[in-house]
Amino acid sequence: MRIHQYNMRILTFALILAMLVSWLPSTVHAEESISMDITQITAPAAKAIIVNYDQYVSNVNANLGLPETVTVTLADGTTADVAVTWDTSSLDVNTLGTYSLPGTITLPEGATNSQNLTVTQQIIIREYTNLLSNPSFESGTTGWHFRANTTQVTSPVKDGTYAAKIDGDPNISSWQAQISYVDNSNTTVLADAVQTQGSGQYYFGIWAQSAAATTSENAAFITVMRYRNPANPTDNGKSTGGSSISLSSTDYAQSSVICDLPSDVTWVRPEISLRSTQGNVAGAAADISDLSVYLDHAELIPLNVTLPASSDVVECEEPEAVITNSGTAFTDLALPSTVNVKLASGSSVALGVTWSAEGYDSNTLGSQTIYGTLDLANTYTNPNNITAQITVVVKAIGTAPTIYFSTSGDDANDGLTPETPKQDVTQIPDLMSKGYNISLKRGDTWYLPYEYLYLSSITGTSDNPAVICAYGDEAATKPILAFMQPVEDTAWTDLGDNVYSADISDMTEADGHRVYRTFVNGSAFKHVQGDYTALAAEEFCDYDGTIYVKTAGGVPTNVELIPYRSVYPYSLYITNCSNLTIRDIHIKGGSASTSLKVVGIFAPTVSITFDNCDFTYTAGYVIKFNSLSGEVNETPVVANCLFDNMLSEAEGLVRDDSKWEVGRHEGVDLMHGVESAWIHHNTFRGMSHVAVEIEILDRDSNPNLYGVHNCVIEYNLVEGANASYARAFGICDATNDAGENLATFNVFRHNKCYDMTTSIHLFGKNNVFYSNTISYTHPSETLHKAAQPWAFDAIPWSYLVSEGNIVLNNTFYDVAGGIMTEDKSGVVDNNLYANNLIVNYSEDNTNYPGAINTAALGTIYVMNNGMYTAGKETCIYADGVGYTPEEANKTLLNYSGNIFADPKFETADLSIVNQKGVKQDFTLSDDSPYCYTGLSLNDEIYEKFPALKLITDDYTDVNGKAYLTQTPSIGAVSYNVTQSGKIVSVEEVSGLIVRTGTAFADINLPTTIEVTLDSGSTLILPVTWSEDTYQTDAAGNYSLVGTLSTAEHPDLDINGQTAACTVTAKDQLELVKIMASVNDTAISVPYNTALETVLKQLTSTVTVLEEGNVIEDLPITWSCESYDPSVPGKYTFVGTISDTLISNPEAGIFEVPVTVMNPLSKGEEILINPDFTENGSYAPWVMEWSAATNNPTMEVTTDAALIKEGESAAMIVNPNNRWGSLGQDVTDQVKYLGDGQYLFEIWMRALSDDEVIEKSCVDLQVSGKSSKDYLGTAHTNIGSEYVQFLQIFDIEGTEQATAITFHTSTQKTINDVGKSYIISGCSLIYLGVNDAEAAVTLDKLALTWDTIKGGNESADNVTSALTLPTTGENGSTITWTSSNESIIATDGNITQGENTQTVALTATIAGDGYTDTVTFSITVPGTSAANERTVVFVSNGGTEVAPQFVNDGETVDKPADPIREGYSFTGWYSDDTMTTTWNFVTDLVNRDLVLYAGWTDAISDVGYTASIAGTAEANVGESVKVNVQVLSNTFENFASAEVMISYDTERLTFNETASTLNGATVKFDAESGTLTLEDYGETQELGTGYTLVFTAKTQGDAKVTLTNAAFSTQEKAEKDNLTQASLASSEVTITVTLLHNVTLDNKLFQGDATVEDGTDYTFSLANDSQHYDYGKITATIDGKDIEVVDNGDGTYTIANVTGKLVISGSRTAKSYTIAIQVTGEEDKTATATYGKDFTYTMPTDAGYTYSLIVKYASGNDVPYTSVDGIITIVGTDIIEAFTITVTKTLIPPTTATVTVEGTAASDVTYEITATPGADYTFTVAKDSKYNYTVSARNGDTELELTEGNNGSYSINGNDFKAGDTIVITVNKSVNLDNVTVTEYVTLDQAVMWLVQITTDKLDNSVFTYQRNNMFWSEEYGAYTYLVIASGEQPEVTAEDLAIIPGTATDVSYEMDVNISNKVDANDSQLVYNMYNAHYATFTENVTIEKFLRADINGDAKINVEDAAAIINSLLT
Repeated sequence: MRIHQYNMRILTFALILAMLVSWLPSTVHAEESISMDITQITAPAAKAIIVNYDQYVSNVNANLGLPETVTVTLADGTTADVAVTWDTSSLDVNTLGTYSLPGTITLPEGATNSQNLTVTQQIIIREYTNLLSNPSFESGTTGWHFRANTTQVTSPVKDGTYAAKIDGDPNISSWQAQISYVDNSNTTVLADAVQTQGSGQYYFGIWAQSAAATTSENAAFITVMRYRNPANPTDNGKSTGGSSISLSSTDYAQSSVICDLPSDVTWVRPEISLRSTQGNVAGAAADISDLSVYLDHAELIPLNVTLPASSDVVECEEPEAVITNSGTAFTDLALPSTVNVKLASGSSVALGVTWSAEGYDSNTLGSQTIYGTLDLANTYTNPNNITAQITVVVKAIGTAPTIYFSTSGDDANDGLTPETPKQDVTQIPDLMSKGYNISLKRGDTWYLPYEYLYLSSITGTSDNPAVICAYGDEAATKPILAFMQPVEDTAWTDLGDNVYSADISDMTEADGHRVYRTFVNGSAFKHVQGDYTALAAEEFCDYDGTIYVKTAGGVPTNVELIPYRSVYPYSLYITNCSNLTIRDIHIKGGSASTSLKVVGIFAPTVSITFDNCDFTYTAGYVIKFNSLSGEVNETPVVANCLFDNMLSEAEGLVRDDSKWEVGRHEGVDLMHGVESAWIHHNTFRGMSHVAVEIEILDRDSNPNLYGVHNCVIEYNLVEGANASYARAFGICDATNDAGENLATFNVFRHNKCYDMTTSIHLFGKNNVFYSNTISYTHPSETLHKAAQPWAFDAIPWSYLVSEGNIVLNNTFYDVAGGIMTEDKSGVVDNNLYANNLIVNYSEDNTNYPGAINTAALGTIYVMNNGMYTAGKETCIYADGVGYTPEEANKTLLNYSGNIFADPKFETADLSIVNQKGVKQDFTLSDDSPYCYTGLSLNDEIYEKFPALKLITDDYTDVNGKAYLTQTPSIGAVSYNVTQSGKIVSVEEVSGLIVRTGTAFADINLPTTIEVTLDSGSTLILPVTWSEDTYQTDAAGNYSLVGTLSTAEHPDLDINGQTAACTVTAKDQLELVKIMASVNDTAISVPYNTALETVLKQLTSTVTVLEEGNVIEDLPITWSCESYDPSVPGKYTFVGTISDTLISNPEAGIFEVPVTVMNPLSKGEEILINPDFTENGSYAPWVMEWSAATNNPTMEVTTDAALIKEGESAAMIVNPNNRWGSLGQDVTDQVKYLGDGQYLFEIWMRALSDDEVIEKSCVDLQVSGKSSKDYLGTAHTNIGSEYVQFLQIFDIEGTEQATAITFHTSTQKTINDVGKSYIISGCSLIYLGVNDAEAAVTLDKLALTWDTIKGGNESADNVTSALTLPTTGENGSTITWTSSNESIIATDGNITQGENTQTVALTATIAGDGYTDTVTFSITVPGTSAANERTVVFVSNGGTEVAPQFVNDGETVDKPADPIREGYSFTGWYSDDTMTTTWNFVTDLVNRDLVLYAGWTDAISDVGYTASIAGTAEANVGESVKVNVQVLSNTFENFASAEVMISYDTERLTFNETASTLNGATVKFDAESGTLTLEDYGETQELGTGYTLVFTAKTQGDAKVTLTNAAFSTQEKAEKDNLTQASLASSEVTITVTLLHNVTLDNKLFQGDATVEDGTDYTFSLANDSQHYDYGKITATIDGKDIEVVDNGDGTYTIANVTGKLVISGSRTAKSYTIAIQVTGEEDKTATATYGKDFTYTMPTDAGYTYSLIVKYASGNDVPYTSVDGIITIVGTDIIEAFTITVTKTLIPPTTATVTVEGTAASDVTYEITATPGADYTFTVAKDSKYNYTVSARNGDTELELTEGNNGSYSINGNDFKAGDTIVITVNKSVNLDNVTVTEYVTLDQAVMWLVQITTDKLDNSVFTYQRNNMFWSEEYGAYTYLVIASGEQPEVTAEDLAIIPGTATDVSYEMDVNISNKVDANDSQLVYNMYNAHYATFTENVTIEKFLRADINGDAKINVEDAAAIINSLLT
């Protein structure tokens, strides 16, 4: 019964369901899921395949390499890669063409393609291409690289005319790559080709044949393709697929290889290798070293490549617009057939184009755009569907119509006649774009204060340009476009005192102001800040919407205002126009800032012309031609225009308001992109920066600029007017990325310039400045801008260069300086200054005095210039040395023909100087010395200058008059009077002297000569000399004959006259002058340096001037007979010029001191000049390897910002992008020290941020019987940050070494040639013979004062504990001893005594039997207020001098001079080498001091010698001691003596009482100043004598003279028996002064402690004054105030001091803002004050370290100390703002990190870290249901695992290190024993099978079946999936199943089958449909998940019971 009831329920429900379905919407049967629609399919890149591809590959389809997936974009913006299949049926690889292969995609699950989008693969079948340029050796071996001798042969050949033959080489055996297409230096040639072609298959093949040889039967060859890929740049990719082909001696055989190359290869090299067929390595059984081979017909073919994006069309250039008349049919338009397109590679090509008539209307006037389709020529791709376009301008038939405008017009008028004009000129741009011309009415003014006119897409023709012009009464003024605001005369309110106001609130406010400039009746008023009540006459201010003006009297009238224009930077803007002319228009006002412009013309434009226009009341740039990219303004013209800024004196000279900047007003600016501009016949007045400028400013931001070329600026008048900075012209140049100059072949000529304040700049390349006059160039007294007060210059700054420029035939009059050139960076070269006339140069500019001043590194030619200022004949300066023109011609290279003479102008008055507004005529009179004396335009010097072509076509003067070509006059005004008459005599040419062997062409023969006419006048004519009589190689006198040229004077009778010159050729010439100094600075060489090594360091040649003005380089021979390299000391090397070369060899002698250094020992520096400070050079460093060919330059820099250590560094420029090596020969030093370990250290960096120096390294090379190369460091790329190279070399075999060289090297620069790199801090030190000795030496070197100082700054002032290490970093032990442990203990503790003590602190460093010591002298100050110092006098054999005790800061009292027998005392010295003299007046004591006595030998060889010595200085009233000393080499004593002395009685008084006379009697005359000592007493020892005491009386130098002395050993000897003594030192000079004490605060001031009476006293601020702000300084003399004069240079003077001087003052320390930057924190600031210590506490954070950098704003390091994390900067180091940068760094790991991945990761038990050295173990909990794979890797390296019991695994602890990451991968796959397949539901034609994997549910993983995620069924306890199969039950294999990361969908059985979140009849219906096989597949939105949900009763199948179960649940 139950079954029947249940069945009845099912039937009942079925009826209900049927009824329900009948009225449900039809969508009930389909699912309501939202599918994602595909919106785009990205087509793959096009491929190119060689025609007949099937001849190279066996299976075309298999080799096509078509993509397996394409990318689709879904509606939600996401993308997915989907499978695609291609239909290749249409492809024919044997037929050229472009094929589009259709593709069928597989939609992603749930996705739709409602738009039916398709995808195609484009394939281009193209012609055969061989990438090798010389494949068959028709051009010899060009492009190939051979390791053996190779020749070109004609037989046998495979192809063409030639083949290559490679000879056998005994050094080459098998498997050696003998031949490659390119070597390593140019492998990028083919790489570039591959990058252009694209990635894919490349075929390389070649034919070879052996020559007859014994080994040919054993030889074969193979083709190999090598390449390098940036993804793995250290490895070569090598194709091994080439066939090994046996060589035949009778016929050619081919070897080939097909290689897949990526598109981003960096080099590609095809190779051919010879090999033995009996072995694969060198030395195999068969030897083929004698084999010769023929090669021919090589091929490198791109077979099948994916075209790179570089083949894509990215831009289409628009052709020039087509202008046509209305009514023109489309087919009649002159449209171009091709257009230029730009490819992604950057290159351009011309493609065909088909134009479309769509959109063209022949009856609509104006511009129209027509589009065209590109023809891609089967080669290019167009993924972005770029189209061509062209502008067609349709004009009215006939002449373009004109629209007329008048201020009285009406815009309702048509404007087509003057009687019906329009009014609103803002319509002009629109009307002109439609083809209309514009005409404005004369006399009318349009005010446009805030408007601007934007002219674009306006096109005319050269015959009929588009025009803006004027009409109306010719007598009326030009129409005015006034970009100004007028003020009605009635708008003014009288405020009294001539101040008036007007309301301007309707004007736009900018920064509180509305008005920029104000003009009242045409006069500019000065703009000032502040209240109107403070206005002076002709000033204005504005604020709060009101303007206030103050007039000189009366109401202001005709007031015009220039407003601030913050919206538009231009008043008139022109772009994308061609053939546009603006004529007879007045543009007034304009931009309200120097950064804005009046007229801006932006490229591209063609033929924009301004003719007869006025530009007034302007500011900023008036006309600016500019380009923001590579576009060009072609052929613009500015002619007959007036430019006037209308500057007032106040405006021009005062800058109270920063908004009114008069320093940047320019007339015409040609900027960035201009071609062939013509700027002529204009007037420029008051341009307060420059009238016409060519400039390149944005080269960095716009690297592809076109530049400014071929422009002519001529016949312009330039007047400085009232401008405080006025420059006429300038060229400011740069270079583009290719190194090309951006300003070339421009010419400035025929211009007249007056009243300039600064110089004309000429930079760029091959530009010309000629035939111009510049009158008056002097700086303004109120100049606000840095200026160059000379007429003309080439003094570069920034990126400027000046090369190949010509400055010719200009006149510079009344100038501060003339032509100035200075080259600080090597960018001025090959410039010519000729025929210029410079008159009345004032020389008031001390930096660059004179008429011509050059300081240039490059070549400068200064020829035939005229100079004159009365009394200033020294007017040429070269490198700071002054010359007369005559001297310069004789002594300076490339100077000739220059003249100093009165120019003798016809009318110009030379007395008119320093006056503005004077315009004189500089025409030369007939007797001017400059008439025919210019450099001929035919002179050979012009061959060096391509710019000559700019002159030859128009060699005319400033007025347009021609110059004589061969004998032009000097100056800008030509004297070209042709002469007639008869030549009666010719100037006598003084004899020339040359060295025998001089070629005739090198004789300095004159090219012109002076002749005298029968009229008595003289003339300069060209002369040509005959060489018939001259013999080059023979000495003697030669008479040369010169032929005169009268070509420029055709009416002149030569009268048989010739020129004559005697040339004397001599073997020896007299040396006149040394032109270039020999390096006579002392050099140092190591101990035991060989003589030949020393000679290499001495200058080998010298440039000299010899008789006959011969300049040449002569060799120097050096010698030093006394040189002994084993004896340290100084030696003098003498250099001579051979007497075979010069007749006066005594004039060619040079001396160089050479010092042999003391022997080296451990720890001492081996390198000479290691820090490049010696002599300001890098000697003895030399450049090697590349020096011979690449000529790198080296220089020493002292720029602190570029130096790592020391005060200098070496900067090397390697211009040719190859190896460069800076080295030093250390053979002598290292051989002396011997074998052992050497420590090397150096720092290297690139010069700037954009440079990278590749493969930098260091090495030490030892060469001998066998060469050894000790490579110091790995190759490293270095940038702009210093990189340290540090290495220890262990050297053997030094005794046998022939050369030992220390190198630093770089391979090349990556980005560009010519990059610089810097070397600093070089050091090479000997450490010892083994590791232990090296360790001791290293630890000794590391033990410095900085190591032990603790918190102390100086060893001279130690007050806190020292840090004394007991072990060294290299393992040695360190023990300490102290000379006074009560002061400094051996643990470093300090105990201060009462007095200052100096203690010797010694460290003994020991290790493995080696010891060494280092001693520090430490001074510990006493606790008393004044530290007392001990001064010890070491007499060095002289009489003893007692020590002195002196407080800090005091001077030492000068003791009496000691006496030493046989020597003269030379003074006291502070060093034991007696080189530094101690000054007892000025030197102050600050430490315990030892002074050493100096002596010279002074004893006579025979008899007695007497000398006197005494005090050198004394004040009035002080005593003076004079010692008389007796010495002898003959006698042992003396008993009788008579000594006679004279003295200055005016200044000295003899004090007998105070004198020490040793028993002698004194007879003296106080009036005459003579005294006699008579001593006839007891015998006295030699060395003793007498001490005379004098008292100083008055100021001045007093002399005490020993006039006579005689002695005898006999007591009481007779006077006549005394032996006369020789006098060794017979005079003492004592300077007596009257000094007054000076009291001044040493903290505030510096000055002497005394001042001499009646003299001026000068003092300065303290050394640290720059760190203080000083108050008023006062002074008194004996209590009375006295004036203190500020000298303006930091010093002060008090005049005529007559008493005690007291100086007072005050000061306040400066404070600075400190920036504090900490990683991860916001920047902070603080304040630090000079003199006050600044402290900063370092942050702390566990797990991190913090590093600190403290740098001044200038870039230098700030000194600081750090104690317990507190950083202290001493107050005296706070000298400018600085930045504290704290970098937070994670502490490096000590363990390796372990991670686990894989499908069984959750089954692994492991530790997350592993300790290096200890084995690491982990465990896998394995389940028998699964199979497991376990592996581990460290980076890319697989690690070996050892498997233990119970799933444990271990990794060897030596296989990893700290910081590594170990990845353990554990995957599990299902055990097929747990897999079941059962029938699930029967379909129409198949069965749906249920696949189950019985297992536990996985965490974070999911099973897949055939790559599809399986579903989790809690009901089954298994992962499930459904499979449709016909026939038998499908078999499930291990390959079908996998486990991947993820989460399985949980299939629930809650009857919601359709997943609608509810259970209803639809669920039952869906199950029923499934059961009845309504769904044959998983389609119609019925997914596997729903099928699985349909098993309601859990019996692993779908049946009617499942549908009934749902109904049953609904009914119950």
